[in-house]
Amino acid sequence: MNKHTLGPWELEIITSAYVTACDGTHIADVHHGSTATAKAEGSATARLIAAAPELLEALEFVIRGVPDTWEGVQKARAAIAKATGGEG
Repeated sequence: MNKHTLGPWELEIITSAYVTACDGTHIADVHHGSTATAKAEGSATARLIAAAPELLEALEFVIRGVPDTWEGVQKARAAIAKATGGEG
């Protein structure tokens, strides 16, 4: 069972970026500075946050049935553990 708010999560960029769940639950506000670089970085961070549920689901799907002997699978399992609060 997932412990995080179920996705998909949506992104709205106004003066800051706001990430909400499909049921309207507030996930995150990403504030950024006034420079073009800071705005681009803030938007990129918000997009990554909004994509998190789908990224986790895709990663779990991709490594299903793949042996742990491949370094990529070990890294994937560590990332999943980090995201879900499990052990790496």
